[in-house]
Amino acid sequence: MTEALAFILANKYVLLIGFISLVVEFFSVTYLAKNIKTDFSYSGHEYMWFEGSWGGFTLAVLGLASGVSALIVSSIYLSFNR
Repeated sequence: MTEALAFILANKYVLLIGFISLVVEFFSVTYLAKNIKTDFSYSGHEYMWFEGSWGGFTLAVLGLASGVSALIVSSIYLSFNR
């Protein structure tokens, strides 16, 4: 238990960045999933469209990309600095 606590205290900022990136990813994915709509036509084709704003879509995609990249970078940092 003391080793885990020492690891958390030594890397608290990196772990905080990783946690914040997970939260940003979660909100980005929920926004995108909430606003994507699908429908079937009579010819059997499926149509998909996005009902949110262009700014919200852009922010969600950028948030998802930056969250994934921050999580990857913090994971690499933690794996090399043991």
